[in-house]
Amino acid sequence: MGIFELYSKRMKRAEGETFEDVYVYDNVPGKLRIQISQILKDSIGSDNYSAWEIIHNILLKELGTFKLIERPRRDHIDNCIAYFLECYDEDAIDFIELSLRMINSETLYYDYEERAKTCGIKQSPREAIEEINYRLKDQSVGYEFIEGEFIRVDRKFLHEEIVKPAIRLLIEEDFEGAGEEFLQAHDHYRKGKYKESLVEALKSFESTLKTICDNKGTYTIGTGTPLLN
Repeated sequence: MGIFELYSKRMKRAEGETFEDVYVYDNVPGKLRIQISQILKDSIGSDNYSAWEIIHNILLKELGTFKLIERPRRDHIDNCIAYFLECYDEDAIDFIELSLRMINSETLYYDYEERAKTCGIKQSPREAIEEINYRLKDQSVGYEFIEGEFIRVDRKFLHEEIVKPAIRLLIEEDFEGAGEEFLQAHDHYRKGKYKESLVEALKSFESTLKTICDNKGTYTIGTGTPLLN
């Protein structure tokens, strides 16, 4: 179905009323949870048992529990949605990110039209991601899913101006090793593994310098020859 703005919201915009500009990062309103639940059902599919089972099992393992809700229901989709509607805000953010990664996965993204015939899918992955980003912004919840990454809006400038350009440079020829180390550092950082992130970032920096020196035909420090020609 996609995004449909109600009359009251259009009138507020026409009358010059602005929506809240200050984003929050630790509160997921009930209305937003319901909206995202509806989007997930349409985009992952109400009959896509394997996808919902993956989400369900990842949550069980990462939360360290045998059940998501006190009285488990028969289907994984029901358990996942019931959990999302009731869980703490921090856990709700984790659930949204995990669901977005499922929507963005190759299995759903590239087989969308075929799976739509059998899994009850009514909304394409691209449309679902766009709508979830819209709903988050509309409810002033400061997160956005961009190019496969779930980031905080207050870190968007850093992501756009530093992280993405660095990734583009490091996927060029001769920088593959440094690029892999950089992405590993970024993955560790997202997971809060800051020590491991720093180690991989330093390795990436060292690999980058070595590649530049090799390409310029320079020598290592300590040989009596300047590092740069």
